This record gives sequence, C-alpha cells and structure tokens, in this order.
Amino acid sequence: WLSYEDHECTWHGITCDEEERVTGIDLSTNGLTGSFPPEVGNLKSTLTHLDISHNVIKNDNEDLSWLEDVCELTHLDIHSNSLKFDGIPTYIGGLTKLQHLDVSYCLFSGPLEGSTFSNLSDLRHLEMGGNTYNSP
Repeated sequence: WLSYEDHECTWHGITCDEEERVTGIDLSTNGLTGSFPPEVGNLKSTLTHLDISHNVIKNDNEDLSWLEDVCELTHLDIHSNSLKFDGIPTYIGGLTKLQHLDVSYCLFSGPLEGSTFSNLSDLRHLEMGGNTYNSP
C-alpha cells in the first residue's frame, strides 16, 4: 500500500470500477488494529462496499461520523471490532442505500433510536446481536 508505483486498484482488498474509482474495501480478518481512518469519507461518491469485520479496530471514543459521508454504501460490515458507541450511530440512518448492515459484536451499548432505521427502506440484511442494548 505504500508504493506509489502501484495503482490503488491493485491493492489487496480494494475493488474499483471501470473508471478506476474505488468502489469497495474488504479488509475483513486482516489483522487491522487501531482506529479506522476517517479519510475513507473522501470516497463518498464511489464507495458502495465496506467490510472491516473481524479486526481489532477501536474508535477510542472518537466519533464515527465519517460513516455518514459514504452515502453510496449498500454494504456495511463492521462486526467483531471494538467500536464503542452509545446505541447504534444514528448517522447510519443517513445511509439510505444500505442493503446489508452488520454491527454485531461491536461493543455498542445503551438505548436504540428507532429513527435510525426509518430511512433504510432498502435494508435486506441486519445483524446487531452481541451488543448490550437497553431501549425502554
């Protein structure tokens, strides 16, 4: 990834369209640690698939609002990470093209806001178990 000679479309886990724009990032079970770079939000007009599941990604109480920037996402899988959050980030509700959402085993806890899901009419697959929710 650090070589400037290779185009990012040739990198492991990266999928591009015919115009060589990044449309997918699949770094699941890749041994990633630390925080995930919010700069992924710069791919907001092209990124449709993001899978960073089964890593040790932490948000260290940082905001996950970069998720709302990638508004073309149809597939978001962040399960089995150490992403602490109170409930499910409400800005996920702004990802209106989502068809697949997996936030299971992310250390999410607290109340759930029903409005988070109200605009996700294309959602076909939802996994959110293994967290500690306590909605009234």
